[in-house]
Amino acid sequence: MIESERLLYFRIHQKELRAEDYKSLKNAKSTGQTSSSSVGKRIVLPSSFIGGRRYMDGLYHDCVAICGHVGYPDLFITFTCNSEWPEIKRLLDPLHLKPVDRPDIVCRMFKMKLDMLIKDLKKERFFGKVVADVHTIEFQKRSLPHAHILIFLDSLSKFPNLKDIDKVICAEIPNKFEHPELYKAVKKFMLHGPCGSTNIFSPCMKEGRCSKFYPKSFTDLTTIDAEGYPIYRRRKTGCYAAKRKCGSI
Repeated sequence: MIESERLLYFRIHQKELRAEDYKSLKNAKSTGQTSSSSVGKRIVLPSSFIGGRRYMDGLYHDCVAICGHVGYPDLFITFTCNSEWPEIKRLLDPLHLKPVDRPDIVCRMFKMKLDMLIKDLKKERFFGKVVADVHTIEFQKRSLPHAHILIFLDSLSKFPNLKDIDKVICAEIPNKFEHPELYKAVKKFMLHGPCGSTNIFSPCMKEGRCSKFYPKSFTDLTTIDAEGYPIYRRRKTGCYAAKRKCGSI
């Protein structure tokens, strides 16, 4: 509904927006480019329309400019909304509603937590001094918002060695006796599958194998493959977790 109102505004205010003066449209007209899509009245969306092509192109150019100024990003962080967050349940449970019934509450809570996460990364310097950050928000098939965050670190805070990667990224199941809360979180949210021969109908299965290449092989050291992607350390520590009656180590 909100987007419909925005589109209506741009449709009835074309003269005020001077949309007919866009250089690209004049060039197209002068070269005689015509198609069946030109039948009817053409409405041009300016770059201020959120989600439009010009708006997205502007964001892309801004990101490229940041990369050109500070270099390549150092960290890629994903942040997904959790419908079981206590703040969401506290609001919806008394009303006997599900998260899908109130996407406005879900999105607002996600945005608040995302802003706090980025603030912590920049102010608290969990990974070091942050000189720039870029993030984009998309919606998964389950209708939950999901953010991809790029973090650009200062030259003195980068992770140039393979051993430095192990300081911030762990692909192993924690010990449930030494880190019980972390173990519960990883077991509930971070385990893939089950897939493969155990569950051939898993959504990740393509042509009889897991499209995400699980299960991963054990490796004692973090390495970089030929394409520059890291192969994270996965030691055979003996830590075990069960998901849907299937075991993972």
